[in-house]
Amino acid sequence: MSRYTEKIIKLVEQGLHESPWPYDGAVWVAAPQDDWAAELGCSTRTFRSIISKPPFDTARTVVNGKTVCLVRIGEPRPKTPRHLANIMAKMFLAKTGKVVSRHNFGCLVGCAELWPADCAIEIFKCVLANWGPFAGCAKDVLYVTDKLAGKKPRTKEWFYEFPCLSFLRKAHGVAVDFYIMEAQHAGKVLPPSLANWNAPDVL
Repeated sequence: MSRYTEKIIKLVEQGLHESPWPYDGAVWVAAPQDDWAAELGCSTRTFRSIISKPPFDTARTVVNGKTVCLVRIGEPRPKTPRHLANIMAKMFLAKTGKVVSRHNFGCLVGCAELWPADCAIEIFKCVLANWGPFAGCAKDVLYVTDKLAGKKPRTKEWFYEFPCLSFLRKAHGVAVDFYIMEAQHAGKVLPPSLANWNAPDVL
């Protein structure tokens, strides 16, 4: 254990005593990264690298429009749908240059709740990289779904050249099927969670 790790543990323990931060089912410390790095005598980049590994677990939340880094001591928890949505939102920004709105973030959380957690990020990555073909598949599936339900097919407004997260939320089951098809075409081994995949209702 490095001397930095020992000092950070002490800072976290002190913070838990003075100002614990309950969040997402655990208790954390809000870590002012620049300040703590300066106190430790290391760079902020080094500080972030240290807390990204055991014995630390980290999370991020937004308070008054500002991102807050949270730190705790313990085993990393399984990624929650909100955590997965945060990762997908960053991928969306990198791909499109657009920040995910609150409504669209809710769409990402909804997808993360419905997709297998162990491959949710890969599903989103696949759809984002192949939006045109995915949107075409989804439009066809939704058209047939409407026809079978005796509804007037809605197609004209449901084909998007630009990634649309509310549309993705509607077609979340199609996204998984599309990922499976692409993965099999590329010769990838699918995770066990997709071995007997049954898509939920499309809408």
